[in-house]
Amino acid sequence: MTATSRRSRPLACVLATLCLVLATALIGAAAAHAAEPFGFVDGSVGVSTSTTQAGGHPDLNVRFALTSVMARHPIIDALEMPRPLETARDVVVDLPPGIVGNPGAIPRCAAADFFASSCPPESQVGVIRTNVFFIPGNEPNAVFNVVPSHGAPAEFAFIKLGLPIHMLVSVRDGDHGLRTTIANLPTQGAMSSADMTLWGVPGDPSHDAERQTSLTGEVPVRPFMTNAATCDGPTRAEISLETYDNPGRTIATTAPMAQLTGCEQQRFAATGSARPDTTKAGAPAGWTVELDVPQDQTVDGLATPPVKDVVVRLPRGTVVSPSASDGLRTCPAAAMKLATSEVPDCPAASKIGSVQIDTPLLARPMTGSVFLLDQTPQRLLRMVLVAEGAGVRLKLPGEIDLDPVSGQVTATFANNPQLPFNHLTVALKGGPRAPLANPRACGPASTSTALTPWGGGRPAVSTDTVEIACDGAPSGFAPAFSAGSASTQAGAASAFSLTFARTDGDDLLKAIDVTMPAGLMPRLASTPLCGEAQAAAGSCGEASRIGSAQTSAGPGSLPFELPGRVYVTGPYKGAPYGLSIVVPAKAGPFDLGTVVVRAAVFVDLRTAALRIASDPLPTILQGIPLQIRSVRVAIDKPGFMLNPTSCAPRTVGAAIAAAGGAVAQRSSRYQVGGCRSLAYTPKLAVRVGARGQTRAGRRTSLVATLTQPAAQAANRSVRLALPKVLNARLDVVERACTQAAYDAGTCGAAARIGSATAVTPLLPKSLSGPAYFVRNPARRLPDIVVQLRGDVAIDLVGRVVITRDLRLTTTFDRIPDVPLSRFQLTLPASSGPVGVVRDLCTKAARLARARQGLRAQNGRLLRRADRLTIAGCAKQKK
Repeated sequence: MTATSRRSRPLACVLATLCLVLATALIGAAAAHAAEPFGFVDGSVGVSTSTTQAGGHPDLNVRFALTSVMARHPIIDALEMPRPLETARDVVVDLPPGIVGNPGAIPRCAAADFFASSCPPESQVGVIRTNVFFIPGNEPNAVFNVVPSHGAPAEFAFIKLGLPIHMLVSVRDGDHGLRTTIANLPTQGAMSSADMTLWGVPGDPSHDAERQTSLTGEVPVRPFMTNAATCDGPTRAEISLETYDNPGRTIATTAPMAQLTGCEQQRFAATGSARPDTTKAGAPAGWTVELDVPQDQTVDGLATPPVKDVVVRLPRGTVVSPSASDGLRTCPAAAMKLATSEVPDCPAASKIGSVQIDTPLLARPMTGSVFLLDQTPQRLLRMVLVAEGAGVRLKLPGEIDLDPVSGQVTATFANNPQLPFNHLTVALKGGPRAPLANPRACGPASTSTALTPWGGGRPAVSTDTVEIACDGAPSGFAPAFSAGSASTQAGAASAFSLTFARTDGDDLLKAIDVTMPAGLMPRLASTPLCGEAQAAAGSCGEASRIGSAQTSAGPGSLPFELPGRVYVTGPYKGAPYGLSIVVPAKAGPFDLGTVVVRAAVFVDLRTAALRIASDPLPTILQGIPLQIRSVRVAIDKPGFMLNPTSCAPRTVGAAIAAAGGAVAQRSSRYQVGGCRSLAYTPKLAVRVGARGQTRAGRRTSLVATLTQPAAQAANRSVRLALPKVLNARLDVVERACTQAAYDAGTCGAAARIGSATAVTPLLPKSLSGPAYFVRNPARRLPDIVVQLRGDVAIDLVGRVVITRDLRLTTTFDRIPDVPLSRFQLTLPASSGPVGVVRDLCTKAARLARARQGLRAQNGRLLRRADRLTIAGCAKQKK
């Protein structure tokens, strides 16, 4: 075009506009007489490329014609022209996914230059021919690559009737194909047809004849249009429009396109790498994953296929960190608006990283954030990369798979948009709340990345290795342990707690076996035991709850805290009682279910001291290694735990096992005070005799009954020396069983000398059982072993001696520090352990006294010499 024609354009535009305005009034009247409905003319719609080579750089042609009638030109009587039945307002062309244009490869025309009709010739990307009513001829108009003015990634424009026509290019929702929109077409002339060609290589000299302006210099020869990379089958483009005549009505048609070929000729090379922001073993770390896809942007080559699938498998040992859960939130799927390009309405706490995408289609990188999506029944972890730039917003959903045994992390992003990128960076945040933690083992750690292209090519697999360093961190297993009662008052009810913990450098915790100090006892009389089924399921009732648990999990300085509850249960694994420790594993927004850790509660046969042996602690839940740092168990039900009544120094012992097999022995000093303030007023009554059992030489029954008020110091030893009117029957002594037989439970009836019953306020039922004579190699006379059985099993051992003054004396000197309301030992005459030396009904026998020595756990000693209660004597007359 010459300079003169450029100056005359404004005048021509005015004249043409006036003519069109005059003619517009005729359009509405003539439309009423149309013989057929308005739409696209059959056979007129076409979208085609000049080559079907996948990844090639074709010229793209789009054409269509609208239903029209022949109408006489209002000025030139002899001229008839097609006039569309309706006036198009908006035209939208949707290309199949994968067909892209690279506006950055072609110079852009500034807005001022475009309106001045002085765009540089190298910015022309094609031509368009449009038929407009009242404008004779169908001369081509140049299509320019202009600077986008409406936030679109690309914009093309041409001038018709002296008016600028803009074509905005966008990425549509769903399949991310390109959409070109011509909005608000001029009303001054109704367009009846259009035929546009965008050049695959605008700088190719073959297009010189169609350029609006003669070239004054060298035009860069770079590819502009690119075919899709897939050869799966014929595809379709869609053209739709709306008119001024019927707003809101959309008329659409599809245009089949030829199947692409030559997919096997495309070349795809890509690599991936992953690096933590710290290489410290086991530490929370911000991992950065980078993908490089070199792009072939040469004219003679084929474009690099876009990446379809990405699979990144982080090093074994790199795991999801529970420490990240505190304060973390997820983005609901509805708020993410995944199927649209709308701005997601996600909470800030669901953002776990950043993303940057460098694409040859845009001048600047797309940037955005990584959001954690909400949990579903099928998938625990999901994330979405949201990146935007130049009017394009992409949402790339990914699924995270966790190995159920090792916790190894694999991220998969499948069916990505058919849009090329040359570099993608995903940086997950670091610090104590980082979502990932490094391997705990030192040495090389390798990431595997597989990138699969569109078009059926083979995946590009690469590995990247980073060296994980211990950095002088301690290794091995040296856990900490502490325990104690909240109150140190002897005999008082007090909460009791214990804590065991490890550092990041320690091996993982596996189990704990705790030996409680003697005398620290639970009060079970008023606490119902949880049934086995409920205990295993973690569904015990609140009445069985005796305390709470607090577990911290995760590496680093800010592990996540998980509260739990402790219930007392019935027999478990051979122990008379058990614990069900229930921890709802709800880590931040993630519900990993309910963890139930069982423990067996044993009672020592001689001291009644408790031993609590836990089952193995969980190490991984749904692929997330817990990395338990500490466990605190508090038995804090009011009035449940009772302190010892002995103020002797004791310990709480613990054997803490590691996952690697090591066992650490730990202890915590334990001692109560205020023992001297405890009262001690037990009563011991001895009754002998019965009808026919009072004469000398006879065997007689003996019943010793000990009673004691509540809230006193417990008994430590009881010594009873019978008066000389009584002695031991040696034939019964000879029937004593051996210790081995007793331990094996095979003591016969001959060794049984009586029975006993004990009542304690700690248990809902009394304990009772037989008493045996059991030989003790260290002593001449056998011991009396009282076998108390019930909810628990206790053996009381009495040492039997005959003193120098010939008194039969029995001493129970190792009585457990347990409160007793009543204890009764019955030695019947039938078993014959006690014999009568002097007639029990005589005055001398009635005046005989049994010497008693009762010592409390707090050291208090009571000495008494009480008369026997003798039964079986005839009543004396007054």
